[in-house]
Amino acid sequence: GDWLDKGNNTKETIQFLKTFVSRPNCFLIKGNHENYVYRNLSNPNYNYVLNDETTHFSSLPILLNDENLKQDFYDLYNQSLDYVKIDKSNIQAYITHSVCKDVYLDKLATSCLKHIYKQSFKWTLPCLDQIDYMFEESANYKPYHIFGHINVGKNKHIYRNKIAIDQGCVEGGHLTACVIDLDDGTLSFKYQNNLSRPLNENIKDFTHPLSRLFPPVV
Repeated sequence: GDWLDKGNNTKETIQFLKTFVSRPNCFLIKGNHENYVYRNLSNPNYNYVLNDETTHFSSLPILLNDENLKQDFYDLYNQSLDYVKIDKSNIQAYITHSVCKDVYLDKLATSCLKHIYKQSFKWTLPCLDQIDYMFEESANYKPYHIFGHINVGKNKHIYRNKIAIDQGCVEGGHLTACVIDLDDGTLSFKYQNNLSRPLNENIKDFTHPLSRLFPPVV
């Protein structure tokens, strides 16, 4: 999710993703940016005006002025999923755009899908203070809930079965991957901010003490 508007390479990103989704078992997830842009582009009465809101959606004027690129975006959006569910042998996991209450996971109702791909924040307040439910719902057992949307910085952040992987790579942080091993039920993280210095680390302990913070795994 949020594969739009993270930088100024809208055309290059869309062209890359067209190739990406043609591969087996590769999926895109709808984020709030894709949803916002799609809703406005598909509205025949939409009139783009640069303001405090639209400044966060740099792809809008580019797509409005390139009909072919806009169609490519539509194609990608229509292929994108609201979430991905993995359920094989002893692995169960949900991959969503943003953190959301457990009650919304694996639900197809419109109200649930909105929570699955969009978590709104008041950015003047600490993010963690606005998602108390995540700490209440965290558990030592599966399914894992893997999400982004919140820039958690350059350290890995895990709270029992809640795993935040957005480390703000477009802002200088790490580009992060959470790798799920379907054979033995383990997870591993791969993260790097320099292609010449990859760092891999296996993570198997999800029983951290209760904390108001995401404790980094060391």
